[in-house]
Amino acid sequence: MKNLVVSFQDRKVMTFLDAQAARFNCSPRHVVLALTKAIAKSDLVDAVLDGETPQELCPNARLSRHNQPLGSRQKKVLDWFRAQPGPDVRIGAKRLARQLGIGPDVAAQVIISLRKAGYITVIEKGKPGGPATAYKVNRGDVA
Repeated sequence: MKNLVVSFQDRKVMTFLDAQAARFNCSPRHVVLALTKAIAKSDLVDAVLDGETPQELCPNARLSRHNQPLGSRQKKVLDWFRAQPGPDVRIGAKRLARQLGIGPDVAAQVIISLRKAGYITVIEKGKPGGPATAYKVNRGDVA
């Protein structure tokens, strides 16, 4: 089985995916997987592309390596998230850093990298002096 990691840097596409994710109460990643699976299953590629080539629709697409293995800090933080009970985890970077014995700046950077790689999703952004950010661990959406 091959893995494919796709990154969207188009504001309109991300706005659409975020809206659909909210509509279906799931992650934008799950929406992309479901749409791709439905298109492949129903053989709707030609209907969706409507006479255009993929290169015409996405002229700036490029190949890049996102399938790097997790670093030791990323693995440590992700394992901590996965070990927490419940569907979501509410924690700030400083508290996570104290619990794992790493610097708060490192914890924040690792959280960002795990978020960008799709391992965790922000459910609700925290506020200074208020509740911490709530994260959901993406436990492997497979199409």
